[in-house]
Amino acid sequence: MPNKKITVKHYLNKRAKPRFYLQEEYYPVYIQLIVDAKKAQIKSRINQYLEHYQSEIRTIHRDEVQLKKLILSGFFTDDLFERILHDKIYPVSPLLNDEISVITNIIELQHPFENEHFTLNNFSSDYEKHVTEITDILDESI
Repeated sequence: MPNKKITVKHYLNKRAKPRFYLQEEYYPVYIQLIVDAKKAQIKSRINQYLEHYQSEIRTIHRDEVQLKKLILSGFFTDDLFERILHDKIYPVSPLLNDEISVITNIIELQHPFENEHFTLNNFSSDYEKHVTEITDILDESI
């Protein structure tokens, strides 16, 4: 019996080149997608979402400019990422949860369990289409 579950989970991509700050390794946030035994990994858009919350992340970066830049770029250490998830630190944790919800909804709209042609190939571009601001699209066409 096939698995009828959609799994969307954030993780730090340790295959990517780390960035360093105070001798600690910072890795980008990625998202693992598993749907009906199909798997994909895409880069999280957390950095784009955090642009709107720059003043709200002060509790995380403690006014350290380099650390702020890393976080706004979507890079975290293992410890920091786990603390954000465990302690549900605002605004990063809610934004990650929102991203999971949006991706899950996009996948569900494609009826993956009824559609024999469903694939996660190019899901990153599908995701981008769904979350691109209409004003950005209009600006590009002018």
